[in-house]
This record gives sequence, structure tokens and C-alpha cells, in this order.
Amino acid sequence: MRNFTDQIRIAETDEERRAIFAFRYRVYIEEMGKPYKNADHENKLLTDELDDCATLLYVETDNEIIGTVRINWGCEEKVMSFYNNLDLALPYFSHFPSNLFSFNSRLMTSLAYRNTLLPKNLAEESYRLGRENGVYFNFISCKPILRSFLSD
Repeated sequence: MRNFTDQIRIAETDEERRAIFAFRYRVYIEEMGKPYKNADHENKLLTDELDDCATLLYVETDNEIIGTVRINWGCEEKVMSFYNNLDLALPYFSHFPSNLFSFNSRLMTSLAYRNTLLPKNLAEESYRLGRENGVYFNFISCKPILRSFLSD
């Protein structure tokens, strides 16, 4: 199976970030029909306040994004307050400083790449970046049925 690790990039420009938000809109709203009332339907963008302080990873082929994941670092106060409300058992980790946490969300791929290594490669790269930045605990937000996309 094709490995995408060497194609994963960090969005560094506003243009790259906007392309990711447009990709999210296409996947979540147009393809999957998920009802995000706060989406920018006029510009066809899916973004929220956690994107402001996030690291966004993506892969593209032929100038088209085919996969992305968002990483939020626990050192951001906005991030910790958001995730503390999700009942992720964080009270069990309360004696650890917030900079030891990262949270992954908005992991998605285009339909043609869902049964490839792409989702797993994106998750692994986000974990690798976390370890590189001293993170001990990385939480990834996904429905239980989707866990198989992230394991061997």
C-alpha cells in the first residue's frame, strides 16, 4: 500500500489554510451532508475558532488536497478550555502541565483515499510532531467506528 508520509506538509500560508477549509467543506458538508450551521456556506469554508491556533497538516496530489488533520497544542488556553468540556477524562491528567497535551481533530481524506494509508499517515505525523515538541499525551477525536482507519 502507498505511504504518504513524505508528502505531508504543514500549512504555512493563508492560501494553504483556506484550501484546507474549502476541502473540509467539500468533504463534510457537500459529500457527507453533515449539518454545520456555523460553516461559511457563502464561501464554502469549514473552519472554527480552534483553527486560529492550530497546526494544519495536509497532503495534496495534482494541486488538490486529498487529506488533512488539525493539531491543537495544549499550551493554548482556548484549546484546553474547549477540550475540558468534552469529558475526555482529563481530570485524571490534571497533575500534568497543559503543554504536554495535543489534540487532533478534523482528520479527513477525500473518498478515493479513505481505504489507503493516508489517514494513518496523517495521524502518525501529528503524533511525531507532538513528540518532537515534548507532548506526552495526544488525543484524537473520531467516532469509534473510524478507529480502524488509524491502525494496522
